Amino acid sequence: MYEARIKLAKLNQEKSDGIPNQLKEYYDEQTNVKFQENDFNSLQEKIKKEIFEDYRHDYFVNQIMEELKPKTSFIPQNPYKTLVGIVEPEDLEGVSKVWKQKFKTTYGHEILEDEDIVQERQKKLMQKMQ
Repeated sequence: MYEARIKLAKLNQEKSDGIPNQLKEYYDEQTNVKFQENDFNSLQEKIKKEIFEDYRHDYFVNQIMEELKPKTSFIPQNPYKTLVGIVEPEDLEGVSKVWKQKFKTTYGHEILEDEDIVQERQKKLMQKMQ
């Protein structure tokens, strides 16, 4: 994945006509990497960081999801679990995004933030009052 991104970045920097315009636009939108930079080393570091952060977020969420899976045992398990995960502040947004997406696809329930819950309650109250 890293090598493919580096090769595509090199081709894009050289403004090669071999890359279709749609592919260039797709790559630019997906990675948010600015190719106007002359320093190719900083570009490599940014790509490595993006890949590492994505992997770290996925790994953390997978560990939490593993804890949620029911285990086979003779003693019944409590269905109500409280899990606490500690992440760095800069990883909070990425981990929460991956967590919400994976939880929704696995269990079919959407995780709402406190503000979302308050807004939904206010909407329901307004509908009842009307």
